[in-house]
Amino acid sequence: MCNGFFVTIALFLIFLLGIPLAEAQKGPITVGLLLPVTGPQAANGKDMVNGFQLFLDEQGGKLAGREVKVLIEDDESKPATGLTKLRGMVEGQGIHVLMGPLSAAVGYALRDYIESKKFPAIYPIVSGEDITQRKRTPYITRTGWASAQPSHPFGKWTYDNLKYRRIAMIGFDFAFGWEVAGGFQRTFEEAGGQVVQKLWSPLGTSDFGPYLAQLKRNVDAVYAVFSGADALRFAKQYEDAGLKARIPLIGGGTFTDEHVLR
Repeated sequence: MCNGFFVTIALFLIFLLGIPLAEAQKGPITVGLLLPVTGPQAANGKDMVNGFQLFLDEQGGKLAGREVKVLIEDDESKPATGLTKLRGMVEGQGIHVLMGPLSAAVGYALRDYIESKKFPAIYPIVSGEDITQRKRTPYITRTGWASAQPSHPFGKWTYDNLKYRRIAMIGFDFAFGWEVAGGFQRTFEEAGGQVVQKLWSPLGTSDFGPYLAQLKRNVDAVYAVFSGADALRFAKQYEDAGLKARIPLIGGGTFTDEHVLR
């Protein structure tokens, strides 16, 4: 995460919350970090906490001239849990701004509550397309990306450079998985390729055996949409099933996050 993203927090607080510069020394700002501390995406959540804390340390613990207090809550990558935790932070613990979550499914679940409360939120990771399209709200500022965004160039690049023509897909069975796959499929097929199969698995799948058994073998590659522990488990089980040597495995950035590469 770059410093430019975190500078957004200071600007957001000053202008959206109406904090005059002259009052910059009044009281601390409480930032609520809502992210997965446990569950299949805990490693990603830890990266978010570390990145934010690194930036705060570099700024001496202050933004817009005010001390920053950080409150961390675990959404477990579950929409219902995330909504409950957000309500508690806003109505019970008095946070001034929300940062997070990570999961697109949780991000969508929080959207209506955020708008109803007219509460400022920064989505650094949530990439659900509709957060800035059909369900956009002025109370959510997204500093990251949209799910299909990097997949559009990758679809055409795969066709032109890897010369793949038939692709099977497997990914998360919620908004992030569908949207990432959709971006790839659109440009891959526009270029002349064909997506011949799509399989969806729940977040936190421990045994991919049934899905691996269903994957078509007469394809040029398998395109996977996973992150966190699911990415690690799927890649290992793909190899253990003897598929790595037979069918190339490709995917986007979340499939090869730093903790997965290790």
